[in-house]
Amino acid sequence: MNELFMDIRYNIMKKHILSAVALIATSFAFANIANASDYKSIQGSLPNKKIAATLFPATDITIVNGSTNVIYVSVPGLNAIIYSGGINHITRESYYGSTFLTLRDPGNVAFHADNFCRLAIVAVFGQPGYYRITVDRELCN
Repeated sequence: MNELFMDIRYNIMKKHILSAVALIATSFAFANIANASDYKSIQGSLPNKKIAATLFPATDITIVNGSTNVIYVSVPGLNAIIYSGGINHITRESYYGSTFLTLRDPGNVAFHADNFCRLAIVAVFGQPGYYRITVDRELCN
């Protein structure tokens, strides 16, 4: 189980690092192209903030379904299904604090509801009626 969390954390961090490297490399590439010609370059933070918000959303809760069946995830304004063995990300570009998330079984009966921090990793194991939920909040600090 700890290996699963380590793999998920590693993949998330790898994604963020590769995205940051690509963003920096792209900035240098465009800066060199603009400086090597007669074009003018206007620098501002607005486009970079939009790119950063897309690559690194303020809220990115990861839900791993290690159970034997589908589960449903509900947050205000969104309902999603996660098949057995699947991973889902609940994202939001802005941050307003913890996100209230409800997990439901295949019969649409809630089996866990709680507030989760913006970068929580939630893993669900077991079967309907006997779920075990593990929450990793390490990335939230």
